[in-house]
Amino acid sequence: MKLKEWVACQGCGKTATDRHHIFNAANKKRSEKYNYMLDLCHVCHMNLHQDYEFWNKCKALCQTEYELNRGSRNDFIKEFGRSYL
Repeated sequence: MKLKEWVACQGCGKTATDRHHIFNAANKKRSEKYNYMLDLCHVCHMNLHQDYEFWNKCKALCQTEYELNRGSRNDFIKEFGRSYL
């Protein structure tokens, strides 16, 4: 998903060109629903796709936010298929 306005990359601070869904594939729409997205430049976006440890930390942070503000751990698992904590 391309950005329509200027935003700083959350990885390096340069101009963001891409929007990364923290949860992809079948959960892509849920990432959009809960705004679990990162605005990134293309280089940081490609690097993130290879950094599974960091990506899983992002998923754990999203789950923590979900459990604090939206529902229980079981609710999260029903939405996203598993726990990252």
